[in-house]
Amino acid sequence: MNEVFVFISGLVVGSFLNVCIYRIPRNESLLYPPSHCPFCGAHIRWSDNIPIISYIILKGRCRNCGAHIPIRYPLVEFLSATILILLYERFSLSLLFLKYAVFSYALLTITFIDIKHLIVPDRIVLPLILLGILFSLPHHVLKSIVGIAGGFVLFVLIAIIGKILFKKEALGGGDIKLIAACGAFLGITGVIITTFLSAFFGSIFGIYFIIFKKGKISSQLPYAPFISVAAFLYILYGETIVRWCL
Repeated sequence: MNEVFVFISGLVVGSFLNVCIYRIPRNESLLYPPSHCPFCGAHIRWSDNIPIISYIILKGRCRNCGAHIPIRYPLVEFLSATILILLYERFSLSLLFLKYAVFSYALLTITFIDIKHLIVPDRIVLPLILLGILFSLPHHVLKSIVGIAGGFVLFVLIAIIGKILFKKEALGGGDIKLIAACGAFLGITGVIITTFLSAFFGSIFGIYFIIFKKGKISSQLPYAPFISVAAFLYILYGETIVRWCL
């Protein structure tokens, strides 16, 4: 029964995250106007705003104008619910559960914004750094601050080296702030593991993109999704990963 409640709660949060993903890059209010079709502007009634179910009933189209609703909407809702279930199974209902739920949902939002717009919004990542410090109070604040500084310095060095080697920006400022936020929540060990895992995932995707999508090495790819996946894996399996590395 608890798992069902957690899963439904995740679906509801996912619906709000979709609002954030759409409106934050456009600098729009998250509260006003109420949910509406981005194509025709029609107000979305509550019965058409039920996570996943409404998308299936409406066959992925707006009831008013028939415009196609992006598959991103039910996907984000499903991922949001899955994330919450995984965190509940790992931490049960605890302060750590709340801490990592906030962090993971921010990562999920940033991921889809970066995929669409190639940006990591300060509107999310800067408050996230502060929240990481607040969640670390009172006993782990030093660990959090060291993680922020370590992540920032590490990614700045990577960006400088990438600039020298490839004559272009290897990492954006948003990615540097995002790894600092990871440091705030995960500490310096989490930053190191996240950095290596994200580089591994990014390399695999980059090779696939070049070979099968006929892309170029110089093509700009979103990096926040790889950081986010790596950080979430560390949240769930960090202790196991560290023991394996040692």
